[in-house]
Amino acid sequence: MSEFSTKLGILIGSTLISLLLVVALAEGYGHYRYSQWKAQYALEGDWYNRLTQPSQNVQLMWEYRPYGEYASIKTNRFGFREKDTISTAGPPGLERVAFIGDSITLGLGVEPEEMFSAQFQVMAYANHRKELQSLNFSVDGYNALQIQEMLTSKALTFNPDLIVYAMGLNDFDFKDSSGEKVRYFQKPRSFIFERLERELLWRFYVDDFHRYHYGKNNAVVMDAISKMQRAAQSIKAKFLVVLVPVFNFNAEGAGYPYAELHKAIGENLRLTNIPFLDLFEYFSDTKSHSSRFSLDIWHPNATGHALIAGIIAKQLYGSQ
Repeated sequence: MSEFSTKLGILIGSTLISLLLVVALAEGYGHYRYSQWKAQYALEGDWYNRLTQPSQNVQLMWEYRPYGEYASIKTNRFGFREKDTISTAGPPGLERVAFIGDSITLGLGVEPEEMFSAQFQVMAYANHRKELQSLNFSVDGYNALQIQEMLTSKALTFNPDLIVYAMGLNDFDFKDSSGEKVRYFQKPRSFIFERLERELLWRFYVDDFHRYHYGKNNAVVMDAISKMQRAAQSIKAKFLVVLVPVFNFNAEGAGYPYAELHKAIGENLRLTNIPFLDLFEYFSDTKSHSSRFSLDIWHPNATGHALIAGIIAKQLYGSQ
């Protein structure tokens, strides 16, 4: 071996060793910072101690504590935002409707009686003479895969006759919209990669949050929804997907940037024979700005919840 080759080998070897040392030190520092951040994050608002806990189900990651309480959210003995009087066995002869979803279905920011799941029960009887029991199985931050797992591992044990999945566009996102909570319960595999993804991918590549995650995860989410429908069919329950819009449209729905995304989702669901209701069309028909119905771009206010409840009740029972 020539002297040049020897020196080159030593240079390459020392460079690789130095690079590995830098990576190891960066990852070690990342673990240290993560442990500090995690301790602080759990204390912010005291949400962790009062409402949320790690789930033994690794697919769920987190769930609500039995009798948890945070802000206006109070859970029952099962860990859901529902009355404690409910049981797994429903009232004899009374239809049960299970609502599944994330913070939209949970009614984040509104009182329990204002949730569309609660108003649905009232409107179904008042407007359509349909007596039923409405149950809310939802947890903030859940994506479509967690919601599927919630349905199969928990909600089905209550033997619903109808399951309504209230879907938001961020259900296609498996980590970013609930990034801090996902990060809390699931440590990043690499802190260097996490930093590079944050700095490069989101700064230079992604031009729209919802379109990016829909394009990336559409097939997986549609498969999850098909599994939800099959799970419902396994107990002879009906299944309906209700798509809730992002609340950033003008009067009559003008300027809404995700109309084509709604259309694509609807077409995909119809191709697999999954009943589907697009709420954006109904919000547009009110000829009102989205601010009339919302607390922020994600969450409906009490008026928005009332509209959603009425639309679903009319869709399901209006012809009776």
